[in-house]
Amino acid sequence: ATISGSGAFPATNVGSSSGVQAITIQNTGSSDLDISSITVTPSGTFVDTSDGPAPNPGHYCVFGSDAMGAPLSGPVRTLPAGVSCSINFIFKPTIAGAVNHTLQFVTNAAGSPHSVALTGTGIAPSATYSPAGGLNFGSVPQGATSTSQQATFTNTSGTVLTISSVSFSGGGAGFNVLGSSQCLMTPMLAPMSSCTFDVTA
Repeated sequence: ATISGSGAFPATNVGSSSGVQAITIQNTGSSDLDISSITVTPSGTFVDTSDGPAPNPGHYCVFGSDAMGAPLSGPVRTLPAGVSCSINFIFKPTIAGAVNHTLQFVTNAAGSPHSVALTGTGIAPSATYSPAGGLNFGSVPQGATSTSQQATFTNTSGTVLTISSVSFSGGGAGFNVLGSSQCLMTPMLAPMSSCTFDVTA
């Protein structure tokens, strides 16, 4: 048996998905190739897009396409001589940093188990705010409320950011974010988009 296809996936934003990449196993012998198991260890980050449905989940192999071009897949466990099938994966990182998993085929062929490294890097969400120098309210009389000023928050990553809370540090007592602020009204911020906070002192 031979294994082909790249298990090296491009760097992908956390919460997003890469494009599909196929790993193919081919029976290069003269008799049937029996596949007793197909596993990914650990599971979860590299998602088999042709995985079997419940109640019989498992890694399905794509072995061709129908007359309309749709992929044909199933729980293939025996490949005749010369026949191959592929498993299609996407990389869907949940944490930032390098991810290294292993795809393994256990067969009746010499050299079993056959292993392929599945690798990728999750990119952490990123954001910027403006004005870069912060907001300056000057002197505000005790008991009074300043005119509101706006701060802009921009999602510079390729995945959706969720604004879960807003707080002030470094002696932020007396500052207030208006509940009508755009960022609080729409806390799910799409990639490469911005929202504003209205702040008073």
